[in-house]
Amino acid sequence: IYSNAKNKCSKTVLEEVENAKKHFPLIWVNLRSHNKSWTSQTEGYANIINKLYEDYPKIGVVFDGSPSEEVIMDQIVNLIPSTIATYNAIGDVYESIVWAHAIDTYIAVVGSGLTLVTWIANKPGVAHSETAHLNQQLFWSEVRENAVPPVFIHKDHIVDCGHGKMYCNYDLDWNVLYHEVVKIINGLTETR
Repeated sequence: IYSNAKNKCSKTVLEEVENAKKHFPLIWVNLRSHNKSWTSQTEGYANIINKLYEDYPKIGVVFDGSPSEEVIMDQIVNLIPSTIATYNAIGDVYESIVWAHAIDTYIAVVGSGLTLVTWIANKPGVAHSETAHLNQQLFWSEVRENAVPPVFIHKDHIVDCGHGKMYCNYDLDWNVLYHEVVKIINGLTETR
């Protein structure tokens, strides 16, 4: 899958991905604005990135999601220092697969937001969702051999906006995500 995706990418994209690997951590941020979305993701992700930047000044951020998420990406980018390198992997599945292999860790929504970073790239990261989809964690690591399981945010930290219904929006304190991502980053090394 990776080889095929790489062959479908332009030389410019491949060079950008290669240059992005100088950042540590290179973190994937999955955005979602339709059903099952984190209601305070714009401010939440900006807060997480800004806080990580304090301890990791070489951080790079790769944004992923459907094409409609570019608005949210732009809002987040406007809330973080311009010295933080940001990359747009929104909308092109081949480019996203290549980016997923380059990252160190991720924050993603349970479901399709995890597919590229877990099942294909097998990276460590943090997953969040409304409480109904958090029940999917039982099978998530069984799809591929030697899978690196996501760290799922516990349902006690999730506030459903639809009272536990599938695909309802939800909220959570960004600090919960931040602390889980830091644990993962601290377990990584800058050598790749």
